[in-house]
Amino acid sequence: MILDVQEALTQWRLIHLLGVSTLRARFARSKLGQVWLTLSIFINICVVGVVWSLIWHIPVAEYLPYIGIGQVIYLFASQTVNDSTNILVANARLYTSQRFPLSLSIFAHIYKNFIVFSYMLPIVIFLFFYFPHSTLNFDLYFPIGVLLTLLFLFASSYTLAIVCVRFRDMIQVIAVLMQSTFLVTPVMWNITMIPMRFRSLVYINPFAAILDIFRAPLLGGQTMELAYVSLLNWDIFFLCIAFLLHKKLAKNIVFWM
Repeated sequence: MILDVQEALTQWRLIHLLGVSTLRARFARSKLGQVWLTLSIFINICVVGVVWSLIWHIPVAEYLPYIGIGQVIYLFASQTVNDSTNILVANARLYTSQRFPLSLSIFAHIYKNFIVFSYMLPIVIFLFFYFPHSTLNFDLYFPIGVLLTLLFLFASSYTLAIVCVRFRDMIQVIAVLMQSTFLVTPVMWNITMIPMRFRSLVYINPFAAILDIFRAPLLGGQTMELAYVSLLNWDIFFLCIAFLLHKKLAKNIVFWM
């Protein structure tokens, strides 16, 4: 697997072309293109944020940045993982005609989602300045959190991509799990709303850890140590599974496509 990753990184131009071509196909014949995506997410954040702030009696100026920044970060992480289930099948033409490293499609997939995430950054910037007490509180551990997040996205995407090539029913299973994950991730709600004895259990969810690493510093808070520990454990877990799957199944993946 290490050689597979190294070979894929040497073909970074192809990674860029694959990622960009997917976006061009997505926004084909659209004059505004990605602007529609940004507007739709922003309108959804405003509507949901205002309604839920009224239901929970929370000031809009405090709740809207919390839910907005959280939703942007969660969408990036969850869509990257969820869409990876079909990435090898979608790029089957690359592997049936000639030999390419499997990691090539995974890197292109993450690169494409990172570009989509960059379209959402204006929303994050607007909500940050809209927050009444907008302060940044990034610490020395934040770069480590970024690396752990990227490693998690790659390892989990690689693992799910291989599993779902062999077992196509897993695509629907993962989709259902990701829908359920949204409910147990503190996107709409704050972790302080649940009893103290259950708060540490929230960080078993890797998406909750990712949210805490990125959202807390943007809102002037401090990232919990459990977030780093949880994400590190998930990275180790998925990396081990990915290594085993690559060793056992890599030679047969082309036939399953």
